[in-house]
Amino acid sequence: MAEGGTGDLFYTMNKEAAGDDLGLSLQTNFVTKALVGLFGSDRFRLAVSADGSTFFDGLSVDNATGIVDQPQLPRFKAYTNYDNYVGVGAWTKIAINNTDYNDQGAFDAANNRFVAPVAVLVDLGAEGVESVAVGAIDRCPRPCPQASGSVLDRRRCRPPSCGS
Repeated sequence: MAEGGTGDLFYTMNKEAAGDDLGLSLQTNFVTKALVGLFGSDRFRLAVSADGSTFFDGLSVDNATGIVDQPQLPRFKAYTNYDNYVGVGAWTKIAINNTDYNDQGAFDAANNRFVAPVAVLVDLGAEGVESVAVGAIDRCPRPCPQASGSVLDRRRCRPPSCGS
């Protein structure tokens, strides 16, 4: 669609205020199934609906940072607020009793259980500080793990003079 111009085509829509709505409504048999645009804010949203009245955000993009969020993605960040003793050579269930966030209520702190409402890829991680009794430090203790985000007591790491 070019008439001697640059070949570019832009369609500009403008809303009067950040709190107004601007977007596209996609319908089936005159029932809105998807919305794409800026609805009630300047965040870009893609929302879907089964019935045309209740909408779920599939994607949301922060206009200030460009960070893309998937609000319906089941996730949580949880921690324990007390010491958990873990014996050497034994599997121990660690009680997780607090959450920083718990989207969709997928983590049940009372039962220490995460239940995904759909099939998801789960990525679990941990941070910890190892406590050691005085006098229990070996002359050449084990090497330090190199995992990113680890918080370690470096006194337990193998010094360079011990070799690998």
